[in-house]
Amino acid sequence: MRGRITAKLMVQVAEERHKKAILNDLLSDGESSIYMKPITRYALVDEPVDFYTLGASAARYGEIAIGYKRFADDGRFEIVVNPKSKAASHFGRGDDLIVVSRG
Repeated sequence: MRGRITAKLMVQVAEERHKKAILNDLLSDGESSIYMKPITRYALVDEPVDFYTLGASAARYGEIAIGYKRFADDGRFEIVVNPKSKAASHFGRGDDLIVVSRG
């Protein structure tokens, strides 16, 4: 799972070089890591919410939202890194927000 997220971040860096400096800064001090935390910590489930709102909610915890993991009804899931901020999505109890956080 973690490898999948890392691969998506590497694609982001390859497409937009300026993101490399940002990711290096976030992850280089040894204290910050990428975590997947329950979406229920940041928003109500089964209500449409946009990524901007999720990012603002994560910021209240001192975290930076970088994406999400969402399950489909058939058990498959998708990982989305750097989603469009204004596109509202529905999330369920098993979904996660991907954040950069300290310890």
